Amino acid sequence: MIKNYFTTALRVLNKQKFFTTINVLGLAVGIACCMVMLLYVKNEVSYDKYHAHIDQLYRIVVDLRFGEVDGRMSDSPPPMAQALINDFPEVLNAGRTEQQGERWVSRGSSESVLIEDVVYVDTSIFQMFSFEVLSGDPVKALSNPDLVVISQRIVDLFFPGEDPMGQSLTVGNDWNVEVAGVIANMPEQSSFVYDIFFSMENIRLGDNNIWLNHSFETYFQLAEGADPEALKAKFPAMLERYAGPELEKFLGVTLEEFRESGKQIGYGFQPVADMHLYSQDIDGVGGNGNIRYVYIFSLIAVMILLIASINFINLSTAKSAVRAREVGIRKVMGSVRSMLIGQFLTESVIMSALSFILALGIGALFLPVFNSLAQTEISMPWTSPVFWLIMISGALMLGVITGMYPAFFLSAFKPVRVLKGNLTRQRSGNWLRSGLVIFQFGASIVLIISTLIVRKQLSYIQNKDLGFNKEHVVIMENTYDLKERTQLLKKELVKREDVIAGSVSSFLPVSSSRSSSLYWLKEETNQNKEVLLSYFDVDVDYVKTFGLELHEGRDFSLSFPTDSQAILINEVAAQRFGIADNPLGKEISTIDDVMEDGTVTYLNYKVIGVLKDFHFSTAKELINPLALFIAESRGSISFRLKSDDLQETLREIENTYKTFVPDKPFQYSFLDERFEDMYETEQRLGKIFGAFSILAIFIACLGLFALATFMAERRAKEISIRRVMGAKVSNILVLLSSEFLKLVALALLVAAPIAYLLMKNWLDGFAYRVDVGVDVFIFSGILALLIAQLTVSFQSMKAALANPVNALRNE
Repeated sequence: MIKNYFTTALRVLNKQKFFTTINVLGLAVGIACCMVMLLYVKNEVSYDKYHAHIDQLYRIVVDLRFGEVDGRMSDSPPPMAQALINDFPEVLNAGRTEQQGERWVSRGSSESVLIEDVVYVDTSIFQMFSFEVLSGDPVKALSNPDLVVISQRIVDLFFPGEDPMGQSLTVGNDWNVEVAGVIANMPEQSSFVYDIFFSMENIRLGDNNIWLNHSFETYFQLAEGADPEALKAKFPAMLERYAGPELEKFLGVTLEEFRESGKQIGYGFQPVADMHLYSQDIDGVGGNGNIRYVYIFSLIAVMILLIASINFINLSTAKSAVRAREVGIRKVMGSVRSMLIGQFLTESVIMSALSFILALGIGALFLPVFNSLAQTEISMPWTSPVFWLIMISGALMLGVITGMYPAFFLSAFKPVRVLKGNLTRQRSGNWLRSGLVIFQFGASIVLIISTLIVRKQLSYIQNKDLGFNKEHVVIMENTYDLKERTQLLKKELVKREDVIAGSVSSFLPVSSSRSSSLYWLKEETNQNKEVLLSYFDVDVDYVKTFGLELHEGRDFSLSFPTDSQAILINEVAAQRFGIADNPLGKEISTIDDVMEDGTVTYLNYKVIGVLKDFHFSTAKELINPLALFIAESRGSISFRLKSDDLQETLREIENTYKTFVPDKPFQYSFLDERFEDMYETEQRLGKIFGAFSILAIFIACLGLFALATFMAERRAKEISIRRVMGAKVSNILVLLSSEFLKLVALALLVAAPIAYLLMKNWLDGFAYRVDVGVDVFIFSGILALLIAQLTVSFQSMKAALANPVNALRNE
């Protein structure tokens, strides 16, 4: 019986090549898209799962609110780790990390290499996290500040084919460290991607006991079976015990008064397993993934698979008239309904299996494109038994599910009526097909609208007045090792006619990374009017180099030696301090240091100017209070160049740079490129939406094309009679197209509010966002209607131009 099912199914599929091709191709593309998206989802949810005690590992998170500044950060007080161990028996271990960004590293007289992932850690980090140790003992090694632990990647870079243990590396210009441990390269699915580990003893604030200082990321391990919520309930008491007295001592307010003024500080924690996907609102390690995008891509995968499956159901039911006589004859010859259902399900499973085989090839070809769009490194798991089990079971399940309705629908025909030629149009079948077409194009229109809104938002951000000029600014990066020669190099280069201005600074106006601290008006000390102020250490040419504008007052100047104690603030800061009407000359204070005996020293700065507000972070954040200080900094040198011949200018700048540091490569970037990088995730989202919109439309149009073909075949005699009676070709085109266009128009009405709600939720993540006008929906509707019209027009035109004699000769 089963053999007969397969033989008959293959014969039928071979006879109906057009029908089979459309179904197999549509299903294959849908399955391939779904497969790629599910591989992406699996990759995202696998982050950090390699740690043996992942369910017991947590990271401290601090919640802050100062005025309208409301955020979360992973930087916590220096004594937090030790307090967790001392105060809470359920905490087995705790430790701190401090990212150091990039450092120049060399071996002997070799050219320095810029290592991007450098970190200072407590030794307990190696006890909590499952880093695979290849050589040495990291815990013992990092008890010495001049010992270092490196990854296998660093070994391959500096000690290829050698034993690195006991050998030396030079960090910067003059810090020689000895390799005392080697760990394996961290997995790709890791929030921790460090290559060089230094001892926390090298950090000046490592033994600082100030709870109002937030400098380190703190991790801890809970005892197995301990209740995280019970621990969290104890954190307010820890805040009262440690931070409360410091608030009263340093700022002259109690914790209760601090809260009553609308400010807030609170301690919490986050599972390390959640860091990758749930850290978008937390400033710190992790957050390069997004659970929202996992949900979006999963939904897209399901939608495209449904669109492809709908093609099968639609085309199978549309062919009911063609196969009705076959069903009638089979029943007269003794076939029971169960046998007919088995036959139709076999055909469906065979097409599903063929689709899965083709999908493997399409998926393998498409995966590199997706990796490029999504910035991932996903590969096909060819050797995974689970993968093949899912593929085989998926082929069977999809074949049965998609074939179930056609099988029951076709097998229900009455043989007497069928063989008499009295098969009436099934209204339920028509309604089902209409509903499925509406769903197909509705899903496609949602993707089209989403793509247009994402691109509209990105265009808005890119063309928005940022308050600074990002064009033709080149950043000379990683200039720490120039030390006192940093300003000398800058002065040498600004002498050039093609260099308009230059500045040495700690921060650029295109980054979410910045330092913040509490400041208050000097005359209002102890009145609970502190402002959380972000600040940049700059030189006197910063404002000129980046094209910032002054609202009032003056810029820093070498003509005023006292500017070392001066401050520039933005308009938001002036408003928060309550000095917007008369800011110049006002003094602003902050804590300078806390001595071992508890004595507190303060710093006072005089406001000399107010800058017009400019975006120094992403458009997702409101412009927050900001201050610029004159201070020595060696992070980067920025130059504004004339645009005549940038490449020649850069070559000459490199030659000058090499005279200062001949052993280090010249590295640079452009400010506008840095700006684009801030929205890399959103740009990827737009590209992925666009790609899958095209695929969804393609699959939907395959089904619509085949459906139009069958409708034209079924109505061939009607069309011929209309032609004989004088109907024009245009009348026939309207007749055949109008039914489908009505369905697409209805799909637009259904899809528009769904897309609006989805994208409104996405746009709510931006403090500065575009207005979603009706133009997006009108354009999407016209595009969908045009695509549908083009899809059915070929078959409509073919039917309208057919010779009526061919259809009527047997009547």
